[in-house]
Formats: sequence, structure tokens, C-alpha cells
Amino acid sequence: PSLERSLKDLQRCSVALARFRALLRDEVENSLRRVKGAFGDIHGCLMDREVALLAEMDKVKAEAMELLSLRQRRAEALRELTEAAPGMSEEQLQELRADIKHFVSERKFDEELGRAGRFGCDLEALRGSIGAFGQVSHPRPSYSSRSRCSSSPGSTAGSATAGSAMGSAMGSTAGSAMGSAMGSTTMGSTTTGSAMGSAMGS
Repeated sequence: PSLERSLKDLQRCSVALARFRALLRDEVENSLRRVKGAFGDIHGCLMDREVALLAEMDKVKAEAMELLSLRQRRAEALRELTEAAPGMSEEQLQELRADIKHFVSERKFDEELGRAGRFGCDLEALRGSIGAFGQVSHPRPSYSSRSRCSSSPGSTAGSATAGSAMGSAMGSTAGSAMGSAMGSTTMGSTTTGSAMGSAMGS
């Protein structure tokens, strides 16, 4: 049967393979640009967040320092009042003691101000998110390696050559064997004839 149609199908497949190779190169190049663009955006977002956090920390520091300064000035004012305590009335002394007690009771807020501006983050969660960021599609070919063609033209020619060599060897061997057998038979006949002639002469 003619292979013209099969040859055309094979040629179309070869053309398509070349097109797919070009498509693969274009796709990878576009993906590389998208990767660089995505990580550039992420880097920009991280930089913006860093700037925002630093600005927020400066603001918190200024506010906390102002509150601590107010507390310090209040403590100094109460100390000055205690120095004037000998000239105060009992009512004034009770009020001063109440102010001092209230001031001291709020020292837990002083401790909180001392920890203000502390930076915290879930770094492990961020690393996990970064590690799982982005996907790359992998090829999942299901090509079959099985072929119905058992031999190629080269192997067919090789088989023919080997067959010719085997035939020549067999022919040579058979010819040699036949020649040896015929020679042996001739020699046997000559010897028999000589023996018979000798007997008749006697």
C-alpha cells in the first residue's frame, strides 16, 4: 500500500513539533518576565511596609517618650509637695497621700510604655507563604515507546548480508565434504583394481 498519506501526516507532525518548540521558548521567556515582575512587586511591597513600620515606630517612640516625660514631671511635682508637707493641713496631707498612691498605682502603665515600639511578626508563617508562592507547570507526557515497526532498512540489509554469508559458508562446506567423499571413493576403487589384477596374474 502507498505511504503517501502517512508521509503527509508525518510531515504535518514534524511541522507542529517545530511550532511547539517555538511556543515553549516563548512561554518560558514570558514566564521569566512574569516571575521577575511578581518578585519586583513583592520587593516593592516589602520596602513600602518596612518604611511604614519604621515611621510607625518613630511615632510610637515619640508618643511614649512624651508620656514618660509627663510622668517624670508629675513625680517631681509630688516630691516637691512632700517637701512642703510640714506646712500643710491634715486635709492637704490626705489629698497628697491620695495623689501619690494613685500615681504609684499607675506604674504598670509605665512598664507598658517601656515596651512600646517593640516589633513583632510571624516570620515562620511568612517564610512558609514565600516558599509556597508561585507554581510552575511540569510536563506530564504519556507517550508510548512501543513501535510496530520491528526493524529498520539498515537492519533488513544487514540480515540479508548475514544470510548470504551463511549460505556461502554452507555451500563451501558442503562442496568440500562432497569432494572429499568422492576422492576417497576413487582411491578405494583404484586400490581394489590393483589387488584384483595381482591375483589374476598369479
